Amino acid sequence: VKPLELLHLPISDQKDITTLDWSPDGQYLATGSYDALVRVWTVKGELFWSHPQHQVDESHFSFMFWPNL
Repeated sequence: VKPLELLHLPISDQKDITTLDWSPDGQYLATGSYDALVRVWTVKGELFWSHPQHQVDESHFSFMFWPNL
């Protein structure tokens, strides 16, 4: 199995990934980090979407089903 390399991470000491979860179909990986951003990645490691998560604890979350994803 080839490891997944996440591309386009910011240059920052706040980028450490603290939580992750695969989408139910295995096509996307959601990550949370100390920079208070939720990022969604493709299986190729490309950034698909990001959003500030100011109200969410970055130490845990789970992937929610998005019908339009």
